[in-house]
Amino acid sequence: MAQNLDIFDFALTTAEMAQIATMNQHDTGTVNFNDMQFVKHLIETYG
Repeated sequence: MAQNLDIFDFALTTAEMAQIATMNQHDTGTVNFNDMQFVKHLIETYG
């Protein structure tokens, strides 16, 4: 448990933070509630 709690023993560079910020911006897990096709699907499926 002590090892699990020790999560702040590293630092990310500015370049690493920038790279992380660009990852998985539009993967399949992203839900766009402004997409009318998606809204239609929700209404048809769940009422």
